[in-house]
Amino acid sequence: MNEKISLVFDTNFIVSNLSKIEDTYKDLSMTYDVFISEVSIQERLSHKYMELKGKYDKINAITIEHQNLVELKIKIQFDERWEYIEKVINGKYQELFGKNIIYFNSHQETLKILMDRAFRKVPPFSTADKASDKGFKDSLIWLSILEYFQKNGGNKIYFATDDKAFKNNSLVLCKEFNERTKKSIEIKDNDFFLSKVEKKDVIIENKPLPDFSLLRKRIHKDILALCCGYYSRDDFGNVILRDTFSLPVKVTEKDMMVIFCDLRRIIEANILDASIPANIAFNINNIVNECNIPIDVLQRALSLYDNIYKEHKDYLPQFFNAAANIFNNNYFDIPF
Repeated sequence: MNEKISLVFDTNFIVSNLSKIEDTYKDLSMTYDVFISEVSIQERLSHKYMELKGKYDKINAITIEHQNLVELKIKIQFDERWEYIEKVINGKYQELFGKNIIYFNSHQETLKILMDRAFRKVPPFSTADKASDKGFKDSLIWLSILEYFQKNGGNKIYFATDDKAFKNNSLVLCKEFNERTKKSIEIKDNDFFLSKVEKKDVIIENKPLPDFSLLRKRIHKDILALCCGYYSRDDFGNVILRDTFSLPVKVTEKDMMVIFCDLRRIIEANILDASIPANIAFNINNIVNECNIPIDVLQRALSLYDNIYKEHKDYLPQFFNAAANIFNNNYFDIPF
């Protein structure tokens, strides 16, 4: 059996494919042994940190500018919110890449090499006049890759990037890589790998489909009621619809199966309460409670599940999938 070619993502590959990075990773893993550097993960964390800081800075600016008109209360402090986001993002990368994260070795010798490369403008440091330390992060990534593949990985490596610091110096960098590791590396555009992602064939069955139009409407209504509720009214008397919870990670069919199989026990344990928090109602890791869910709403959802279980048991997987899709409208994206 032929050895898989090692494929390393640059940071810009992740950025340009945020909405589908998990699916892209899984598809490419069929052909390649896929890696990412710790430096790229830290760079993404830096992007998210500055994005979050910008939001809090706007809140502070509005508070100062309109202090005679409004008083804003921050429910979650910046440090607390950032600690949570950092944990979620790191967890995503650990779950996706596992042992294929290339860590940067910060020992003294590596730092000395980095400083020497910066002084001599060795690619991917920029050789342009007055470029200062442009290429610093790229050099961190490159040194990480060099050191890792000296002792690990396959004999042929692809590096996916649209960064000109790598592409414009590919001959020099590939030669250095071969001399240091005795292996070969090719620097390729991101589009090269995206065009390799396998397209799934859709299998269409010709047998008649059951008429589920009424059931479909009931599913949408009853499951949606679990996800958002009437919270209050504005100054004009308009009802404000608010999510009952937020999800840091999307749920799956299996998650919904666990929820509905346990729903009767949850309701019975809280049967005399008017409503309960979402994090008590649903067994979902890291779910963020926004406002309580009425018990009668939970009972309607349980009745729906019982009906499908009795009348359409063969379609339970489709029900769980439909429920998951509705739940995932409450997913707040913390991209890779």
